[in-house]
Amino acid sequence: MVKAEKKEIDVTDTSEIEEELIKQTTDDRKKADQIFEMFYTDLGLKTDRSQASKEALTKSLELKISASRNLIDLLKIKKEASNKLGVFVNTVSSKKAGIDIRNIENEIE
Repeated sequence: MVKAEKKEIDVTDTSEIEEELIKQTTDDRKKADQIFEMFYTDLGLKTDRSQASKEALTKSLELKISASRNLIDLLKIKKEASNKLGVFVNTVSSKKAGIDIRNIENEIE
């Protein structure tokens, strides 16, 4: 059995979290590919007809799809966050803010 590597992640640093998520997702996809390759040939040649092998092949595909979804979700979150940055709409009227357009016009003239 492979021993899992423990790594402390700074949860306040989003780039570190993204980097770790991408690394783990890439690792998951590689493992899924290995599992798929291990069972695909035997099932394709019909030398292995066991239900367990078919389930392992299916699970490897599910893992690969799930890993891709994680990356897509990360991209969606980043896109939403980037769309919200730097946008400020002033909802206070000029009168309430103490700005009189006529004074500005007079200063320009």
